[in-house]
Amino acid sequence: MTGSQSATPLCVFASALPTEPALRKSLVIKSRQPLPAALRGPDGNEVSFATFAMVDGELLARLGPDVVLAPLMTSSFDVLDLALRLVTLGYRGTLRAVTRKIPNPRLVEHEIASAYPELSFELIVLDAD
Repeated sequence: MTGSQSATPLCVFASALPTEPALRKSLVIKSRQPLPAALRGPDGNEVSFATFAMVDGELLARLGPDVVLAPLMTSSFDVLDLALRLVTLGYRGTLRAVTRKIPNPRLVEHEIASAYPELSFELIVLDAD
């Protein structure tokens, strides 16, 4: 699902949420922007927000996310750091990373998928505009 979308960050988060009825809980790892602690997404999906530092076993057990959404890179972590933490904590679900256009998104997807086959990983590439 290397898609190209042009939208505000919150709209991008909403568009990346699972639409299947069995997938209802999402965890968004934020960088610097202040966002609400939790909100209801489309079709009643539960969306929770946390920082990278907050991601631990207790958080994952309490929220039980079906999908984790994060920026590809920030000044304090990148999606490889997050993938390692999630797998170490026993998470085996879906991981999505959001980024602006990059030269070879498929290479990034392949790198993450190869390093962490336990995760279902896809990159969401936004338009530069």
